[in-house]
Amino acid sequence: MDREQTYDVVVLGAGSTGENLAAAVVRGGLTAALEAYRDGAAQPRSSSSRL
Repeated sequence: MDREQTYDVVVLGAGSTGENLAAAVVRGGLTAALEAYRDGAAQPRSSSSRL
C-alpha cells in the first residue's frame, strides 16, 4: 500500500542538533520528519513523529 505523508518540516541529520530541532518543531504544534544518514553512501533511514 502506497501512503503519502505530508510534514511541515523535514530535518536532515539526526544528531543531537537535528533531534532537538525536530522536538522543538513538534512541541510548537507542527509535524516533523527526521532523515538520518548512516554515512554518505548509505540509504537514508526515516522516522517521523507527532510526539
